[in-house]
Amino acid sequence: SPTSSPTSGDSQTGSSSTTGDSASSTGASSDATAPTGSTGHGTGTSDTGALTCDDARDEVSFFLNKNSPCTDDADCVTVDAACWEQPQDCCVIYLNKTYDPPTWLDVYGQYQALCGLEQCGCCAKVPNEPACVDGFCGPSQG
Repeated sequence: SPTSSPTSGDSQTGSSSTTGDSASSTGASSDATAPTGSTGHGTGTSDTGALTCDDARDEVSFFLNKNSPCTDDADCVTVDAACWEQPQDCCVIYLNKTYDPPTWLDVYGQYQALCGLEQCGCCAKVPNEPACVDGFCGPSQG
């Protein structure tokens, strides 16, 4: 049966490290003119100055692109993303383990709220182990 996915928490299938271990953050940084929670890389704001669903989607895409490069399978972890419209595997995405979890939760939570995706179902398949595929974190090919 489908399960709902909260906006907080993440999983690291196949990884022994915890998400809080990173010595440095590679999460997208806020700029001074960006609205709270924004990485400042969206296409803009609505006429009212508020972020739109499209802006939030752009923020998620920017975060994923910035936090997916890798050099080795050990660099990669799985992260819950049940509501993301382009999951790389069943309800998860694959990121470099140095991603910044609070920034991810903020960017992803904003996307869910602005796009009306508060609860999403997941498939029953267990996601593939994380791997570094052609320089980017993704599902193992095996």
